[in-house]
Amino acid sequence: SDAMLIAARELDTNRAVLWTARPHVRGGTVLATQELADGAQGVYFFRAVGDAWSIARRADGTCALRAIDPDEDEIAKADCNVSDAFWRMHDVRAVAGVTLGFGGQWRARVFLLRQRRYALRELRFAHRVLCQLAPAMHNQYLLRWLRSRAVAAERRRIARELQDGVIQSLTGLELQTAALRRRLAARDPEIDTQLQHIQQVLSEEARNVRDVMHQIRPIEAGAGQFTGVLAEIVDRFQRDTGVQARFSAVPADAF
Repeated sequence: SDAMLIAARELDTNRAVLWTARPHVRGGTVLATQELADGAQGVYFFRAVGDAWSIARRADGTCALRAIDPDEDEIAKADCNVSDAFWRMHDVRAVAGVTLGFGGQWRARVFLLRQRRYALRELRFAHRVLCQLAPAMHNQYLLRWLRSRAVAAERRRIARELQDGVIQSLTGLELQTAALRRRLAARDPEIDTQLQHIQQVLSEEARNVRDVMHQIRPIEAGAGQFTGVLAEIVDRFQRDTGVQARFSAVPADAF
């Protein structure tokens, strides 16, 4: 084929992504990824029967489609519902398409593009190969997902230990130093100066550790918490940089 497209849609969120692979003129492959807006998803997830299709573009702009079922038997009288937008975006004469499922989370369509029409035997071969690759692709997706979850869990654990251990210890030492200043300041101004310096250092270190804790802690926002998380990020940016910043959010139903 001249190019390969993979359009994948997450069933829970309806989020869709398009991966494109094309050969480079100097050798190798050029890969590109883009989000598919709701209006563009129908270009790739058009209505079609069967599990795979050989699609040929006619000179008058219409298309002819041959479809096969999961057993690779040809389906009679399958309609071609590929939109004009597809051909405008991909200037080819023929497409082989195969639908795939990744567990219960994703549905995908793989498109092989070229100028010469795909024969039925080629379509069956592509369907067979891609169906065998789908479990490996899904396993790779799950592996990356588990790794990201594991990294996020480890970052949460470290942030919790910093909060419960180091930050609380530094804050406790700062309070004890403040108490010593109140007791000894009147007796010796030099001791008060030294204790004040220690108190400032402890306060600064507690603030630095707290900033590190916020940086490594994954940003998690449940229902109704997103605007609060954004406000906290803006407030922390203002403290760290000294740049005046203000966050405001208006509910959509206020308009």
